[in-house]
Amino acid sequence: MSVYKEAWYIIRDIQNHSRQVYPDAADYGVPVKKGDSFWKQARQLVDMYGEPENRKVDRYFTGVTVTQKLRIADEGTKTWHEFILEYVSTGDYADGYISVYQKS
Repeated sequence: MSVYKEAWYIIRDIQNHSRQVYPDAADYGVPVKKGDSFWKQARQLVDMYGEPENRKVDRYFTGVTVTQKLRIADEGTKTWHEFILEYVSTGDYADGYISVYQKS
């Protein structure tokens, strides 16, 4: 599998398993725990397609939000697409949810 095909597969997998996190809020993503399969997939995206200067960490009293911009090629059309991978903790840095969406 080519490098970029794997990225597209991971993005699709995260998006297909995402759901509304809280019934009374607009938070949307896939719940994660440090070390689980979605955590590892997100880590792979960040390691391979993220750049440190495109990472933003916001710390709050209730947790943290980490936003990482990703650049992924579509090898068929030879175009680049930008995605945002977002991790939101729910207090403990190891628990939270991950979402990925295409930057508009």
